[in-house]
Amino acid sequence: MDRKLFLVGAIVTTLTLLACDLTTLVAVNSPTATPTRTPRPTFTPRAVASPTPEESPTAAPTATSAAPPTPTQRVVVATATRAAPTKPPAPPPPQFPVTLNKGYFCEQPQSPIWKVTGRINRTGSNYFLGGYTLGVFAADGRFLKASEPSSYDGNQTMTIGGNCQVEKWYPSNLEIDVTEFRVQLPLIIRIIKSKSDHTALSPDFRLDFPSPGHYFAEYSASQ
Repeated sequence: MDRKLFLVGAIVTTLTLLACDLTTLVAVNSPTATPTRTPRPTFTPRAVASPTPEESPTAAPTATSAAPPTPTQRVVVATATRAAPTKPPAPPPPQFPVTLNKGYFCEQPQSPIWKVTGRINRTGSNYFLGGYTLGVFAADGRFLKASEPSSYDGNQTMTIGGNCQVEKWYPSNLEIDVTEFRVQLPLIIRIIKSKSDHTALSPDFRLDFPSPGHYFAEYSASQ
């Protein structure tokens, strides 16, 4: 009995070992199926728009920012100034006494003007003297007006038919219009040193216009 049990146990043990070996052999000869994994879907990242230069935020100024540039200094270039040409000095006013040789009136009703025409010649000749001024004064001695200085020889004015005592040409180098003073008659005229210096160089001559016209005054000087 005991022997039978032993044999049965031995057989069971043997079969068990054979079963293990057979399983091992089958596992070796038959590869084990590799479990397959489900592939994950490929993820494509979305394109993100990069900010344009206009949209880029301006960096805030920091304490270490560079100071603003200083304004450019103006460069002043010195230019040479050309001196204005010097004006020749005016000749000194005449100092020589003047003699009134003749004074007379010529009526001109067709030309309503009151005018004094004069000529100053060198004594004893027809040479015209320049630089003499004729002054007009009121009867009470007040200064009213002065002529331009007389023109020099060769620059005198030639008048045609204006002188009632001369048939044709009458040269003169001194003239002044006194129409504005016709209501203050009579007037006094004399040769003076200049417009600013009324020192008399000639005797006074009285102008009393009976009507519009010219008074002619002819002077000479021993210059």
